[in-house]
Amino acid sequence: GVLAGRAFLPTNPFETRGGQLYAAGALSEALNTRLASDAGNANAASRIGVSFRAHDGDYCRTFMQSARNKGVSGLACRTDAGWAVRVAVTDPAEHGVYRQAASPAPQVLSMVDDLIDGDAFDAQQERDARDRNWRN
Repeated sequence: GVLAGRAFLPTNPFETRGGQLYAAGALSEALNTRLASDAGNANAASRIGVSFRAHDGDYCRTFMQSARNKGVSGLACRTDAGWAVRVAVTDPAEHGVYRQAASPAPQVLSMVDDLIDGDAFDAQQERDARDRNWRN
């Protein structure tokens, strides 16, 4: 019964390794594979926002993680160890605070402004980066 019950529980979208928070499970999979322009992205539990190159050369992506009664907006950047989460905040839109749908929390947008080198990727740039497994 316990094992069967676990199959229906949502998995934690984050894990900590060496003191660093990383995307895990479905969130990691979405960051690896899903494009912001994908048709199913708007209704997915792990939605992808913008993708861009950071000043240090890492690929970074914003995300919105939906869960029952709790949502998280965040920003993760690709490292050799996986998607390192640079910021993750409880999503106020999930708690009745008005904000444009599918837009990241202000703290996430501020971090994007601090990290971004150039412009956010268009659909083709994002597809090309994904096809290279988010590697240089």
